Amino acid sequence: MKRRCSVLRRSLLLLLALAALWWPGPGWSGEGPVELEYWHILGGDLGRAHEELVEEFNSSRTDIRVRYSYSGDSWTGWDKLVLAIAAGTAPDLALIEDYWTAKLASSGALLELDGLIAGEGRALEDDIYPLFWRSWSYAGTVWAMPYAMSNLMMYYNKDLFREAGLDPEAPPRTWDELVSVGLALTRDLDGDGRTDQWALSFPLTAQTGVVYYWLPFLWQKGGELLNPDGTGLLFAATEGVEALQFWVDLIHGYGIVPLAPPIEGFLAGRVAMTLGSSAKLGYYLAQAGFELGVAPLPMNAERATILGGKGLAVFTQDERKQQAAWEFIRWLTAAEQNLRWSITTGYSPIRLSVLRSRPFQEYLERTPGAETSLEELLYTRPRPALPGYTEISRIIGLALEKALFGREDPQKVLEEAAEEAEQYL
Repeated sequence: MKRRCSVLRRSLLLLLALAALWWPGPGWSGEGPVELEYWHILGGDLGRAHEELVEEFNSSRTDIRVRYSYSGDSWTGWDKLVLAIAAGTAPDLALIEDYWTAKLASSGALLELDGLIAGEGRALEDDIYPLFWRSWSYAGTVWAMPYAMSNLMMYYNKDLFREAGLDPEAPPRTWDELVSVGLALTRDLDGDGRTDQWALSFPLTAQTGVVYYWLPFLWQKGGELLNPDGTGLLFAATEGVEALQFWVDLIHGYGIVPLAPPIEGFLAGRVAMTLGSSAKLGYYLAQAGFELGVAPLPMNAERATILGGKGLAVFTQDERKQQAAWEFIRWLTAAEQNLRWSITTGYSPIRLSVLRSRPFQEYLERTPGAETSLEELLYTRPRPALPGYTEISRIIGLALEKALFGREDPQKVLEEAAEEAEQYL
């Protein structure tokens, strides 16, 4: 009997010892850490900087683990995401482009964020720049948290301006000045009758986002993509035709924009000016072997530039994962992380408190051109919140290609594009 009790006692002690090793302590829910699958569309140095922040979040938490992956650029990332949603294998959350929002929201794929945002109180709502909230809203609801926000600017090579006898502190401010300055900067350097140095370059194909670059020119001319209630397309009106004709003239009339620009032509000193995202500032400052200039887009009847944005959206229907995803979003967009992200990349701060902070003001003082994108926020417009925008944008992009590469009549191609795009309103 004693032997039997001794065996039972030893067995009980062993079980207790094993339980002590297995039991993680107070506060454990019995479900383990929440695993989140996260896709992003930031490549190169931006992607690496972003992933470092995700790793830092993972190191700071034991209850949430974010498994991240690069899903490709905006084109391939969109295709991959749409296919995953259709197959029921969408990630728990993803970094998405602002112009995807309306289509994803209207399809029922996204989680509304209004409730989670309201749960943070007015402090969060009031600290985010209003334009950024608007860019992620559709049908009166916010569907993604602003994260990587930028606008379109002009970068230029001050050294090439000096060589051409131009004032390096006086970049072109109007379309007319762009032409006159551009003619001075477009040069045959070796006398063989062919252009060696171009004045300006920017993406010209649908695949590289030509519509993003053309819309500010449409707006500057006083044109609109849509009528006020979003029921009609207006881009084929006179203003749109004139904006496209101006581009045709830059290429085929004045000869200052190449259809096939040299690879890395701007950094190589073969292109004097280029249009690009404000998020490229850090890259250009690090890579340029010349004095870099930064300026607003040249204007026409109006002053305008376009918003570019990537935001954090939640797809999972699991409530536990939704809360974990929001914890990750809160951390990633908090003031401390937003300050570091903005200074590292050149993206605009999403928080007014970061913009006004001493560290960011010191960054502006030591970084030439960094203030330009912030000053241009007053003239920055988002793309329309329209479920059919991706299809409409593709159609316009192909029409622009016909005019620019095929020398087809601008009015004809835009009218044909408007007729085709009407079905997507």
